[in-house]
Amino acid sequence: MSDEPPPTPVAFVRSPSLAPASHDNPTPQSWGPPTSYATKSDKIVCIMVGLPARGKSYISRRLAHYVSFFYGAPAKVFNVGDYRRKIARTTSMADFFDSSNQAAMKARAQACEQALTDLKRWIGETPSQQQRLDQKLHQSGDFGSLAIFDATNSTQSRRAWLVEQLKDTGAKVIFIESVCRDERLVQQTILHAKVGNHDYEGVDPAVAIADFEARIRHYEQVYQELGPPEKHLAWIQIVDGGRQLSMNNIRGFLPSRISQFLVNLHVDCRSFYLSRHGQSEYNVLGKLGGNPPLSPAGQEYARRLAQWVPRHIFYQHGVLTKCRLWTSSLQRTILTATHIPHPIVPASSFDSPDGISSPPRRGSHETDAATPSGGTPSHRFRSRQRSRQLPPRYLQGDEGVLNEPVWEQMSPRVYRNLDEIFAGEYEGMTYEEIKKIAPSEATLRSMDKIGYRYPRGESYLDILARLDPLVHELESYHEPLLLVSHQAVLRLLYSYLMGKPRHQAPKVEIPLHTVIRITYDGWNPPYEERFVLGPTAKGIRNDGTIDEGVLEDGQTNL
Repeated sequence: MSDEPPPTPVAFVRSPSLAPASHDNPTPQSWGPPTSYATKSDKIVCIMVGLPARGKSYISRRLAHYVSFFYGAPAKVFNVGDYRRKIARTTSMADFFDSSNQAAMKARAQACEQALTDLKRWIGETPSQQQRLDQKLHQSGDFGSLAIFDATNSTQSRRAWLVEQLKDTGAKVIFIESVCRDERLVQQTILHAKVGNHDYEGVDPAVAIADFEARIRHYEQVYQELGPPEKHLAWIQIVDGGRQLSMNNIRGFLPSRISQFLVNLHVDCRSFYLSRHGQSEYNVLGKLGGNPPLSPAGQEYARRLAQWVPRHIFYQHGVLTKCRLWTSSLQRTILTATHIPHPIVPASSFDSPDGISSPPRRGSHETDAATPSGGTPSHRFRSRQRSRQLPPRYLQGDEGVLNEPVWEQMSPRVYRNLDEIFAGEYEGMTYEEIKKIAPSEATLRSMDKIGYRYPRGESYLDILARLDPLVHELESYHEPLLLVSHQAVLRLLYSYLMGKPRHQAPKVEIPLHTVIRITYDGWNPPYEERFVLGPTAKGIRNDGTIDEGVLEDGQTNL
């Protein structure tokens, strides 16, 4: 036998800033811990179930984006209606969905089969668990893929056929049924999502609504809800947009996460307002991270934001609305939100908008800034200072009787999940200083900005892991929400809310002293508006002070 020692294994070390191979540590860990605290998942096929106008397509789109954004799993929606329109090549009126219409039934079956064939082909192209293991790609937090089959799938026989057809894919099949017993929601969906869509282009709205209601009646004649006869299947049943949720045979991390996401999802119109903190002292110096206070320009933005919020967030479409406020735990976000008023509002003010729908007067005192002109004394807001003497949820009436529940506008919530990306060893350093001590870091970061992790710090993927639970909370809200956070965090939240792929997030522009409003209406793609409150870069000196003599361009009126 040879006396020569065995060759030292060659370790893959992604960054020279990590521990290099040495005599004492010949095989160092190649990278940090997983960025997702999840277990491995199989390929999953979610099959939608439900009558028309029950929000199935909305659920499909949002679920696919959530899974791909936060877990990196390939996700795709296969909408049978799109296939049906290609095959029929004509506008499909209600009689097309009559089960006695044999020619239409044949075209509908063909569309279903084509969509299913494409789904099986797509999911077969993503690596299986065994392929990942064979290629040594298995890691905790890896996922297979998610395909969503978006159609009514309204009968037990159709669902049994789909399960049989998908057996050879090896995928886990989960049915997601959307049941709506609230006729108001159904009518809203018909009006906003169906009138003017591909089936009713150029059709009078009243005719389109009547025809679509006739289509629903055709489906109701054969529709069978999920229930005990299909207890052998895995399914999630959502009632009235999350008011009630039932599950059957749901096991595993990702299926459980899907169900939790669905219970928080709803179609009510609401807006999210994103704002970076005001300019900080570290922004002035070009330093990363830290917990610095605001510069003079940042303090001015905080004052302007406090003037802007009551006029533009407290009132939605001219009606007083409950509002929420989140900040990170770092002082620059808390200081940015510190001047925002927190009036105590009687619950009856929200239920009775008459007399309080006009916005507050400009230039009024902070305590009165949210007081609607023309409101009666019972509708006037109580100042935050006075509210300290009141119980948190009730308004004190005559003789100390607690007679009416109240709401504190913009009651601040502080979340460490919203803190800026942690730069680890480079906290408090400038990019120029980093280049001097680690020239290769800039190259590594540019190669994979979303996956790059600062030495002993965080990556964008680490931020995703801590934002995931907050997104569930955010999705559940019906009220407008103002988030004051940091550039990296807001890049991810902006990209998620706007439906953009996560790899684009590090390139999103989130400017200082600007509020971004993102609005959902539950049917159409989200849209954004930007409000530049200033001070803008043109009016800020290099030391963070404000040049009063400069006229700022493009600034939004407060």
